[in-house]
Amino acid sequence: MEKQKRKTAIVICNNCNTPFEKAVSEIKRTESKNRKHYCSLNCLGEANAKNLGDWLGKGDATRLKGINRKDKYSGFREFIRRARNRKNLGDLTLDDLIEQWNKQNSICPYTGIQLKLPDYKNKHQIFEAASLDRIDSNKPYEKNNVVFVSTPINYMKNTMSEKETVAYCKKIALFWSDK
Repeated sequence: MEKQKRKTAIVICNNCNTPFEKAVSEIKRTESKNRKHYCSLNCLGEANAKNLGDWLGKGDATRLKGINRKDKYSGFREFIRRARNRKNLGDLTLDDLIEQWNKQNSICPYTGIQLKLPDYKNKHQIFEAASLDRIDSNKPYEKNNVVFVSTPINYMKNTMSEKETVAYCKKIALFWSDK
């Protein structure tokens, strides 16, 4: 049994203005979704690149720009994403995180360790990895309720209060001061 050939029509490419043949059913589907016609994937890609360039340049500072796809918020977005996934994000913004990071000079207030932001190309030692901690765990992630700490400290604070964590660290330091 011979396969039936689809009906075709000539349309104009929205990128290069070249006429080309396209199945009528595809033309109807494209137009019903208010999309444009392209003669090739190359033309589609060129049109998308033009539109993406316009989209990135619309003055929104939170959008990624540049060749390396990093901006001043890179490294901080993960903390907001995690808080949102826990359904515990209060009024905390990316700018609030940067302000807190600078206020602390990227140093853990419990250990004095110089912290490093998440960077998935470079794996940091767990002691250097910054973790966002809520000062009062009964409140959401809010501007005046967060501090950057070393990841192991945040694990400890998961089950201990701030005072208990400090007391425990002092006991460890006292134990090792005699060795």
